[in-house]
Amino acid sequence: MKPIGLIARLFKGKYHAASKHRKFYKFTLYAQVNERRKKLIFSMVSKTKGLRSSLREKKRYIVYECVSEKKLSPQAIREEIKRKMLSWLGEYGYGSAGVMFVKEQGNKGVIRVNTKYVDLAKTAISLVREVDHSPVIIKSIGVSGIINKAISKFM
Repeated sequence: MKPIGLIARLFKGKYHAASKHRKFYKFTLYAQVNERRKKLIFSMVSKTKGLRSSLREKKRYIVYECVSEKKLSPQAIREEIKRKMLSWLGEYGYGSAGVMFVKEQGNKGVIRVNTKYVDLAKTAISLVREVDHSPVIIKSIGVSGIINKAISKFM
């Protein structure tokens, strides 16, 4: 057995046995030989594990439709919805809601929102009255927890 492998295995075993927080950290041990000084150098990198699914904040996908007399660009609709959400939710609420425009196709689109803010986001969407100086009605068609289902069912 190589000395590096033996020392690395001993060191790794000792550290993990003494560690009380094995659930939250993942350790990787690296052994290098410094050629100039002829020494064995150990470096340990710890990575925090991801959150469990029960602790993660859930998200919902809102599908909306814009009804207007003239054809509008998806970018103009997105900017007006974003402006109205910022004024309705405020900057802190907008950030907490985690609003993200996922997909736009013609006059329909999908917005990702935190589950706690779905009702507020739907209210803000319905408050949009005009885009590019033309009157519009924006309806929320449906809400889903899975993006593929939201796109296939409502778009």
